[in-house]
Amino acid sequence: MSNHMNIALIGDLVASRAMPEIARHELQDRLTAYLDAVRSDASAGIAARPLVTLGDEFQALFPADPAGVRRLLGLITDVLDLARPTSVRFGIGVGRLTTALREQTLGMDGPCFHRAREALQRTRASDLPCQLVFEGCDVEVLWSTLASYALRQRHDWTEPQREAISLFQELGAWNKVAEALGVSPGAVSLRQQAAGWSIYRTAWSSLERGLIGMIAPTSLDIDREVTP
Repeated sequence: MSNHMNIALIGDLVASRAMPEIARHELQDRLTAYLDAVRSDASAGIAARPLVTLGDEFQALFPADPAGVRRLLGLITDVLDLARPTSVRFGIGVGRLTTALREQTLGMDGPCFHRAREALQRTRASDLPCQLVFEGCDVEVLWSTLASYALRQRHDWTEPQREAISLFQELGAWNKVAEALGVSPGAVSLRQQAAGWSIYRTAWSSLERGLIGMIAPTSLDIDREVTP
């Protein structure tokens, strides 16, 4: 049994069984290829290599520390983006393992996985696509609501909006984005405003800081700039 706290993630592709067979297989292949490329490395925030498990479900395990929180949130947004236009549900559970830590996220058990499963069940019974279960406090409800809002907003970005935001994260300035796209700064500004980028970025930063504050408050770096 591990004495360390962990964050378990169980995700589910929504209504994928209703997709045309070819499209579903292509989506499964993209998800599998992405997860296969992730290697377990605790120092990089990965406790065990994520896997596709039951059909269209997948799971991952992260250390309950700042690196783990950042890697968790990064994996969530990556999966959300690669699955579009299919929606994804995310159940997050924080707790310990009752089995030994393994290389892959398979064959392990403990409260972190039980809570992640409970969280996923809550997403299926509610309108919130992302749920967190840890200590049963009101802060978890607030966190889950904000995460669901932010993910739904990101899911609805148009391709031009997504392209502009991706370039901004790479280049660091909107004027450079305009140059790269060959459009006016005003056109780029309209894209990022229509996407609600400023609100999304603030929300995602708050989610990262909030989850770190819940599970590892002494590790919270109040000066760190978050790049969602």
